Amino acid sequence: MPISEVFHLVASDENLKDFEAVISASDSSGIPTHIQAYNRESILLQWFDASADDPLFISKKIREDLLKEFCTQLGSHLSEI
Repeated sequence: MPISEVFHLVASDENLKDFEAVISASDSSGIPTHIQAYNRESILLQWFDASADDPLFISKKIREDLLKEFCTQLGSHLSEI
């Protein structure tokens, strides 16, 4: 069984722009299949088997008004499971 590569990236504006550029320029093999965003204390966002059809799981520690704006920017919607 192949071992997955793991990368940790500080979520700065510059790093996120570079990350977006790498994904935009890659074929599907260059797109991460699992994404976790966390601070030192807890996981804030998880995206398993990342694709446009799979949900993002977002911590309830993030304010709802910010999540709604995030969804608006993505053209998506907020729902609880």
